[in-house]
Amino acid sequence: MSRQEFENIYQSAIYKVLDPLCYIEVSKPSPKELKVFNPQINQWAFLTAYNPGSVLHEESWNKKAYTKLESALNERGFEYLEACGIDPTGQWPDEPSLLVINIERRNAYAL
Repeated sequence: MSRQEFENIYQSAIYKVLDPLCYIEVSKPSPKELKVFNPQINQWAFLTAYNPGSVLHEESWNKKAYTKLESALNERGFEYLEACGIDPTGQWPDEPSLLVINIERRNAYAL
């Protein structure tokens, strides 16, 4: 798949937060459920450790990477919600993810 095809998938993906249940879509306002859940949310990042660089990995590898991401967030004291990235076309597998609350962009990229 080309880079442009992956970008289109990312742009059309549905980013599902599991609790509180809400859906995030690119170029749309943040769901109000997030502010109801935590009025102090000023910014957030949707992170996954699954299939980095848009390269499919085995489930065992992805789970280890996800656990490392969770540990890094816990060590740094970040609050996060369990989530899932979903390709509505079904061309790419769902990816367990985390919505990290009040993380600056540079810190999200550093993870």
